[in-house]
Amino acid sequence: MDQEPISIRDPQPPVPLSGKYKDALPDKEHLPSADFVFINHLLKNYGITTEAEIHESQTLPEATKAFGRDEFFSAVSELREYGSILRESLDNGFPDIPEPTIQTPHWQHRYDVYSTADRQRPSSKRLRDLSYLFLHFPEVKNVYDQIQAEKMATALPEFTTNISSSLIETIPSLGEYFEKSLDLMTDGMRNVVNTYNPTQVDNLGWVIGYEELACLAPKDLRKELVVGQGNGTFISFLNQVVQEGIEKGEDLQSKVRQEFLPGKGLGHQSMKTALTDFANHIAPSLSQHGLDATRNVIQENILHVGRCPAVLRGRLPDGKLTKRPIAYEYAATIVNNIPPNLLERT
Repeated sequence: MDQEPISIRDPQPPVPLSGKYKDALPDKEHLPSADFVFINHLLKNYGITTEAEIHESQTLPEATKAFGRDEFFSAVSELREYGSILRESLDNGFPDIPEPTIQTPHWQHRYDVYSTADRQRPSSKRLRDLSYLFLHFPEVKNVYDQIQAEKMATALPEFTTNISSSLIETIPSLGEYFEKSLDLMTDGMRNVVNTYNPTQVDNLGWVIGYEELACLAPKDLRKELVVGQGNGTFISFLNQVVQEGIEKGEDLQSKVRQEFLPGKGLGHQSMKTALTDFANHIAPSLSQHGLDATRNVIQENILHVGRCPAVLRGRLPDGKLTKRPIAYEYAATIVNNIPPNLLERT
C-alpha cells in the first residue's frame, strides 16, 4: 500500500481514539495523526469496517472481502514496511546498537542493554501502540488468535507423546517437571512454526516484539516470540494451581477443569482479560501474592475484556477441533503425567 512521506513533526493534532480503536488500545487516548491515517487505510483496504468509515459514509459498505490468514500476513508485512519508514524518519541520529544473537556470550545481559536502548527511540512507542492496536483490532485478532490456537493444537499430539514417554520418573522436583513440560511444549510448537513461511514468521515476530516488548526484537528472538508466546506464563500459572491443589489436598484433575474450562476459574478469567490489564494487574499479583489474592484483584477491579488464543479450540493435525479450549488440553495432559512421587505433600 502506498504511503505518503511521514513528517517527523506531524502538523496534524493527535486523533482521539473511540469505538473499536479504543477497545483495541484501552490504555491510550490518542494516536498520532499519521499513524491513525495509516492504520485506518490499512484496515479499510482489507475490507475491515472502522468507525471512521461509518462516520464518513453513515452506511456500512455493501460487501467486504474476507480477511483470512493470507490477508493477515499481507497486512503484517505492510505494517512492518510502515514501521521501517517510521524508524528511518524519526530515529535519524539515534545511535545504533547491534542486535545480539542468541549465540552471543552473555545473551541476556546484551539483550537487556539493547532492548533498553531501543525502547528510547522516538519510533518505538508509536510502533508499540500501532502493533498492539493492529493485533487487537477485532477482525484482525480473530484471525491472529486462530493462527495461534491452531499452532498449539497442531503441536498437541507430539507434546502428548513426548511428555508421556519422557523419563519423567527421574525428575527430582515438581518445579523441574514443569520446566520439562515447558521445553516440550516449545519444542513441539517450534516444529510446527518451522513449516510456516519464514518471511511471514519473521514479520509476525517483528509485530509481536513491539506489542509485547515495546522494541525491535532481535532477529533470533522474533521466531521464538511466534513459537512460544504465552507458554511461560501458562506453565507458571499451572504450577501455582497444582501447588495449591497439593497443599489443600484437592483433586488436581477437578481443579484444572475448574480453572481452565469456561466459568469463574482464575485461569479462564485471566484468558478473557485484555493483555494490558493482565500485564498490569493479574501477572504481578500472581507472581507476588498467589492465586487467592489474584482472584480478589479480578473481583475488585474493572478489567477490560480480551481473549488469549489458548481459550479457543484448535484444529488438530487430523482436521478435528480439540474438544475443549486448547489451554485446558495442555493443562490436563501435563497434570495427568505428573509422577506420583511428586504429588506428595511436603
